[in-house]
Amino acid sequence: MEDEIYRWAQGAVEDENTNLQIDYSRAVKIYINTNIFEQEELTAENLQDTLDNAVYIWEVPVKVSEDRYVIVTVSRALPIDEELQQELLEDGTYTQEELEMELEKVGSWTIPTAGYDETKSDYIGKLDSVLGETFNKEDLDMVYFLGGTPKMRQPFGVVCREGKYQIVTLDVVTGESDISAFSSEESQELNENSIYSFEQVKEAIESMPEVDAESDIGGASALSTEKNKKVWIYGIAVLLVAGVLVGGVMRKKLKREK
Repeated sequence: MEDEIYRWAQGAVEDENTNLQIDYSRAVKIYINTNIFEQEELTAENLQDTLDNAVYIWEVPVKVSEDRYVIVTVSRALPIDEELQQELLEDGTYTQEELEMELEKVGSWTIPTAGYDETKSDYIGKLDSVLGETFNKEDLDMVYFLGGTPKMRQPFGVVCREGKYQIVTLDVVTGESDISAFSSEESQELNENSIYSFEQVKEAIESMPEVDAESDIGGASALSTEKNKKVWIYGIAVLLVAGVLVGGVMRKKLKREK
């Protein structure tokens, strides 16, 4: 897996001369397909219940330079339905042999995508900046990252201070997107890289117009740019498709380089 992390990171940077270094101490777990804002209030009990029932991924930073990282996503491979299998074969993303290899990975840890934006730091760097504090490794037990919340595209942090939970909005998009992450014309605006009470974010989300799951996912699903920069997508099914498609593109690129 470590070799794969380096290969994906190298592909995201697109510079063979870059000296990369995985920093496991800054890796974070993100619980996806969650919605804590269905609760009237956030407590330790219902937060833990949400986390216990959520799928999670790992975001592994690979250091490029001071405060700059490639973020490599590590997640469990999900099943690929027959319709998508056929599409992947017909468009040449995979050969039959390559597709069978991907199907054998179902349930195992794999890398669906990686992203790099030289203007942004990693998750810990973002928290340092927003909270105005330096987070040590031990502090991570007091911070949770969640994603896949309806109407909220980017992942966000949940921290507990003096017995009250706060939401930390984070600007972690490393690609192009025409979707506003936290606001719409009808909603109370939430700024990125800011701290809010649970109640403030809940009110803002409830003020947004309802969207069906298909249009909500489809609107955010830009799988990758020409430079292999990642746009965050936090639907389980969409994450799988992103991994399959981007993985196929990366596989072809590596073949050409050999």
